[in-house]
Order: sequence, then structure tokens, then C-alpha cells
Amino acid sequence: MIYFKDYEQYHQTKGNKMTHLLGIPLVLFSLVGLLSYVVLWNPNPESWLRLDLGILLFIGGAIFALKTDWKVGIPFVLYAFLNYLIARHLSLSLLVALQVVGWILQFVGHGVYEKKSPAFFTSISHLFVGPMWIFSWAIGYYKPPSR
Repeated sequence: MIYFKDYEQYHQTKGNKMTHLLGIPLVLFSLVGLLSYVVLWNPNPESWLRLDLGILLFIGGAIFALKTDWKVGIPFVLYAFLNYLIARHLSLSLLVALQVVGWILQFVGHGVYEKKSPAFFTSISHLFVGPMWIFSWAIGYYKPPSR
């Protein structure tokens, strides 16, 4: 939870939180889908088993989530893996469009409502914290302070 306290300093306004509630899941979903297009190992094209950059991002995010807070980490990892499984079957153009919309929402939240730069500008770890923060808020595990 220590990461959440730092992250929420950049997400105080209701408008910013609302844009992130939609934008961050779009970014996560489309990013693992886009990265799944970069296949590193595929022994059998007929099989679902392969190694790609999307699954590597998932594994890194899963380790971070479980080490940060296992109580929210376990359901978050399941959610993120479902994102990966679905997104890797979508078209490249749809994934790019979702990525663009997700980032537009992020920057609208910070530029219009928060008037503060995104948290990941100060710490790259916030790129992992953001999806977990939003997820834990959406499932009622964590309630950021209102302003």
C-alpha cells in the first residue's frame, strides 16, 4: 500500500480519478494485446502456448503486484491474465485505437482536472502501480481520499 499513498498524490480530483477509471484499463488491456504481437518463441503455431512480449509484461506485472500486496495482487493477476488472453486475439488497429483513447483520457485527467503531471513522470514504477491502484479501487479494496 505504500506505493498507493505516493501514487494518489498525483490523483486527487474526482475528474482525474474518473478518467483514469476508464483510461488505465484501456491502456493495460491494449498494451498486453499489442505486445503479444511480438512473438519470441512459438514451437507450434497451432498451439496456444507461446512466448511473447505481452506475457512477459504480464509476468513482470504479476510479480510486482504479488510482492506489493498479495491480497489485491491475486485477483489483479487473474484480471490481468484475462486481459492478456482476450487482447491477444484482437486486431492490431483496434488495439492501437484503444491505446490512443486510454492515453488521451490519462492526459485529459491530468491536464484538465488535476493540473499536475502524471505520476510515472517522477517514477517509472507508477506504470505498474496505476493499474493495481485502479483495480483495487474498482473492487472496493482501497478507497482513495475524495477531494
